[in-house]
Amino acid sequence: MKHLTLTILFILLLVFSAFSQSQCPKITMTASDSLIKIGDSITFSVSVEGIDNQKLKFLWTTSNGTIVSGQTAKITIATTPEMAGMTIRATVEIMGLPQDCQNIASFFGAIEKELPACVGKPFKMDEIYKSSWRDEKPRLQNVAYQFQPDEDSVIVIVISAPQNDKTGFIKNRSERFRKFLTKVSKIPKDKIKILSREQKDYVIEFYFVLLNSFDAFQDGIKSTSVSSSPQSQSKRRKGN
Repeated sequence: MKHLTLTILFILLLVFSAFSQSQCPKITMTASDSLIKIGDSITFSVSVEGIDNQKLKFLWTTSNGTIVSGQTAKITIATTPEMAGMTIRATVEIMGLPQDCQNIASFFGAIEKELPACVGKPFKMDEIYKSSWRDEKPRLQNVAYQFQPDEDSVIVIVISAPQNDKTGFIKNRSERFRKFLTKVSKIPKDKIKILSREQKDYVIEFYFVLLNSFDAFQDGIKSTSVSSSPQSQSKRRKGN
């Protein structure tokens, strides 16, 4: 009989708990913008449906930036130029909700990345000499992070290898980098340009290039290839 009583009490507790959860207010958070300009402020708001909001208190915290107004159902967070490229996570704890109801919610906003100071002409982001994928991957991740895929610019990867290379360096790196940038970093395929040239060293260079200057940039890369140099062409003619 004792076990039966305990079982009934346990079932009643589960039913009461489920009923309590079904009566919990609905919490919704929004941000004034999903992407804000460097140095601008962002406003987060929270709404609680199914309860008198006048009886609630709100305690906000933020992962980045400074709360300049709020601690009500709405706050404004100021950002600084040093926060370019960062993500802001605003978290609110709502006090005054029924017991056992969820009372913490979070929402995110992002700050634009800072463009290179020399945007408007080809910008060399990085240069890597032949190394392992473990060393190349974080460098590639940083390039992808800094790139802003607007309609006017592309990432250009210049891969150099000796003329007599038999390791497939250019082909392997081209396929690996393109796959990583499109599949992992989610950069559109048409924003990635890969060029190759013959040089004495194995080198990978990353550039940000305006689309309307890509053809001229490509011609410049071709002109620096060993196979395009006057000395190389002279040797080929003699060999023939």
